[in-house]
Amino acid sequence: MGLDRLLGLVVTNAVFRNNGHLTILRFTTGWKAMFGTPDLDGGHGREDVWNRATYPTVVAALRALAKSRCITDAAIAEALEDGEL
Repeated sequence: MGLDRLLGLVVTNAVFRNNGHLTILRFTTGWKAMFGTPDLDGGHGREDVWNRATYPTVVAALRALAKSRCITDAAIAEALEDGEL
């Protein structure tokens, strides 16, 4: 799966389940990706980011995120037809 398709699937999943919130982070040690927005001001978000797996590429991080909680193309099509997206 190409980066465009993978990113499209992850973004659609974010819209469908997290009000569109998606976080992709690049550190010196690698990439992290998560649905939602970490609460960096309250302190718990920093721990959440720290505990997330780090991947060598953005594609690897997005693949892991997609596998963690992916909606199907059929569910996306149904949501589009129903006007949910």
